[in-house]
Amino acid sequence: MALFGLKDIKKISACLGSTWAKEKDQYRLKIESEKRTLILEIYPSVKLGKKEGSLLVVYTPNSHLQLHNCSGYVISEELGEV
Repeated sequence: MALFGLKDIKKISACLGSTWAKEKDQYRLKIESEKRTLILEIYPSVKLGKKEGSLLVVYTPNSHLQLHNCSGYVISEELGEV
């Protein structure tokens, strides 16, 4: 079972105040503020080498970040962070 299911995406999106959409094999969250936009793509299960795992990709105007094989997450509603 994938770590990031629809229930998780809804929780994450609500905490971040983002919109989200289901794409082919990933969820795409768009987080916008007055000053910047950030895109978070969550792939619940992709082939990573010989194994399968989750992949999170973050796009900003100045950077690109990938997190491979995430095994959990913590939501802080007080801070508005995941």
